[in-house]
Amino acid sequence: MSRHRTIFQILVLVPLPLISGLLLTVQVDAVERGEPYTSWLHDVTWIISELETEAFDALQSDAERDLFIRAFWDARDPTPGTPQNEFREEHYRRLDYANTRFRSEGKPGWKTDRGRIYILLGPPFQIKEFQNRSELYPVQLWFYTNLHRPTLPSHFYLLFYQRQGFGSWDLYSPHHDGPAALTYAKLRTRRGVYNYMAAIDAELARAAFSYLPGDSPEYSRDSGSLSSELLLNSIRRLPEAEVPADYVARFLPEDSELRQRVTTRVSYRIAPLQAVFLPVVNDDGQVMLHYALQIDPRHLAVMEYDNRRYLSLEIRLAVTSRGRGEVARHVEEFIHYFDDPDWERIRTAPFFYAGKMGFISGEYSMELLVLNRADSAVFQLTRDMAVPFLPIQSPSLSPPLPVVRLENADPEKPCFTFNGIQFLPQLTRAVFTGDPLVLLFQLYYPPDKARAEADESLTLEYRLLLYPDGREVMIRREEVPKSRIDRTGTRLHLQSVPVQDLPDGRYSLVVTLRETSGQLLDSLQYTFSATRGRRPEPPQRYLSGSLAPDSAGRYDYQRAVMLLRMDQPDDAYRRLQIALIKDPRLTAAAVELARLELERDRAPQALATLNRFRAGPDFPLAGYLLLGRIHLALDQPAEARQALLTFLETAEPSSDQFAQLARLFRQLGDLDKAREMEAHAAGGGPPNQ
Repeated sequence: MSRHRTIFQILVLVPLPLISGLLLTVQVDAVERGEPYTSWLHDVTWIISELETEAFDALQSDAERDLFIRAFWDARDPTPGTPQNEFREEHYRRLDYANTRFRSEGKPGWKTDRGRIYILLGPPFQIKEFQNRSELYPVQLWFYTNLHRPTLPSHFYLLFYQRQGFGSWDLYSPHHDGPAALTYAKLRTRRGVYNYMAAIDAELARAAFSYLPGDSPEYSRDSGSLSSELLLNSIRRLPEAEVPADYVARFLPEDSELRQRVTTRVSYRIAPLQAVFLPVVNDDGQVMLHYALQIDPRHLAVMEYDNRRYLSLEIRLAVTSRGRGEVARHVEEFIHYFDDPDWERIRTAPFFYAGKMGFISGEYSMELLVLNRADSAVFQLTRDMAVPFLPIQSPSLSPPLPVVRLENADPEKPCFTFNGIQFLPQLTRAVFTGDPLVLLFQLYYPPDKARAEADESLTLEYRLLLYPDGREVMIRREEVPKSRIDRTGTRLHLQSVPVQDLPDGRYSLVVTLRETSGQLLDSLQYTFSATRGRRPEPPQRYLSGSLAPDSAGRYDYQRAVMLLRMDQPDDAYRRLQIALIKDPRLTAAAVELARLELERDRAPQALATLNRFRAGPDFPLAGYLLLGRIHLALDQPAEARQALLTFLETAEPSSDQFAQLARLFRQLGDLDKAREMEAHAAGGGPPNQ
């Protein structure tokens, strides 16, 4: 294993199994080098890129190494041509400071987390130290501002703390460690931790939840800020993002693969996701959102355990509606062990993942986050999406989705599957001219008008233009009978556009929808690059483990949750009933239905609904709080008290739940317990404090 790959493991911010490294890794035969060069590599550990390290390892003589070291510093010199190299002088000043200031942790100062950050970012604008504070482990808060580095925010915090109150000062992760790791106070809620720290210092409390000053603390999430994880990852990858790699090519043979990497300037900074969202109206008139994401194998790291390689990802899809906040969240763990054929493919082929969720009409912002547990890399994409309300009121076309047709669709796990055929979305805009360009899109047309004019047709026109001058290359038309529009006013449409004879270049395909009379209804455009070169490697495709047939009750439950958050309780109630008819074992839907029944003054029905599920293994702890409310509504104080005490003994109530408990105990006449709950609601403390 190379020295740099060892450093790569040190940089991981949480304890993890052995990382096998970036998927695209050039192996070089390291030549034995003398002590001065090993010492120099130690000196520049935190600022040298993987690319430069591999090139240095490949050098064959001390003379080449001397020239390389000189070029390394020259490439970073802010004032070339002068006798002084300010970058090198500042680096060694930071190195000396780190070795002097942080050497008390049982290892050289440059190897510590604080030493690494100081060497990489320089002195912070401000340091606050919190030691000998009641029930708070020793903590240092560093604040950075105006670093003038485009890959980093202009202002951010960093925290270092001594785990369990002694030993080394570790860089804290709001996402992986969580605020409770900073204190040994038995605070059972995240709000309680925040309130406790805010009483000590407001900035400390904010930084414990997020390193970005503008973020608000999220008390309801099990894990901390992913934006903070993105910041930590960006700091760790600064050498890769800022490497002045051009000079490296001078030290490599013309035919070397490593030289080719230098020439193409591969960068390992955090890359945004490639992703697509396709809302489709099913046969039952309900919307299903199909989505897919793709990650370049160069940016994907894997783990290794017991001589087996595996990929561990957390995939989060958050849906936000303007004025309503978050209306849906889908979180899934993806863990996959590779056999040898899989491993060979994943090293070169893009990683592709597809899933789906029940959805409703509206305008949304879609945020897709993928956390790679191997190296804490965070891939992120945000996109606006509109799903028209049904039935359709005006004609339009959805954005086109290029697809590749696949056979053998799994009927139990359908995703991007229509009429028994599964389609693989193509997430890149590079088209190989040996294949046709196949586009999938939706045609929207008012159903009443379509029925009234069933003997007429709509015209779809496809014009292929050379980009950007607009010269027409191809035009074709097709007629779509209005009788094919379904009862909701939608039609999923597939069209193949021949590109076999196109010369290499960029093209724009304009799709126009017209009435038979020629009246323009809508137009859309898809831009792509055509190439006759080598056929691209097809992605390694994986499907969500939670996929089920479109008729599954879980998708109706997901729609119900969105309807509730969009303040449509009546529609949500009906959708929950449908979910339980389709899947009588769907506990989450039953609990939500019972809550709505209670709000409709139907406490007996609510109790009957909950009692069917309360003995099940997936009955949520919050269900006991709801059960207490139902028994109170039925004038059953003993049963209500027992349900509330069960909730207190087994759950970790939030401040809002403590406030609700206080009201319920007051209704039971237990004023002492009510006051205790009110105190916890105000301060976040646990019941046994």
